[in-house]
Amino acid sequence: MESPSCPGALAAAGAAGLRPVPVPIDTDGVRPDLLADAFAMTGTRLLYCRPTFHNPTGTVLALERRRQVLVARGPVTERMRAVRTVDDFFISRPLQEAALELLTSPTWDRHVRTLGAELRERRSRLTAALAHEMPTATLPTLPPAGCTSGSGCRPAWTTRRSPPPPGSRAWQ
Repeated sequence: MESPSCPGALAAAGAAGLRPVPVPIDTDGVRPDLLADAFAMTGTRLLYCRPTFHNPTGTVLALERRRQVLVARGPVTERMRAVRTVDDFFISRPLQEAALELLTSPTWDRHVRTLGAELRERRSRLTAALAHEMPTATLPTLPPAGCTSGSGCRPAWTTRRSPPPPGSRAWQ
């Protein structure tokens, strides 16, 4: 599992009886060399990875690393290919028609541009608020998009097994 990783993913893995093995990330995402070491040393056979807009850092896995990391190996390759083929083949007609209508609408391009501008503005407000409220926090990279941003801060609840209830002091 990428490290850092979101508390929800860690909690889900623990609830499933899994033992996550942390693999460090940098500004280009998970490091393939360290991932290979983790697989070799622990016998781990599965990677939980958020390749696009990682939570909590907002990093995007670089294209070359995607080629190295996001590869199915062994018998799972054929199972994944079969599932993908079946999944692609049996998309319901109403869903296909709705997607086609949405994506070919004359207002779709305008919607995408407007949404992109709004999300960039929100990201700018978030980074400005972090700089103002937490001047010692560091933002290793400005996320290209997404809603997460690794700020270099460690909330008090990150060492607990689960987040505190909403409204408690740890959220303030």
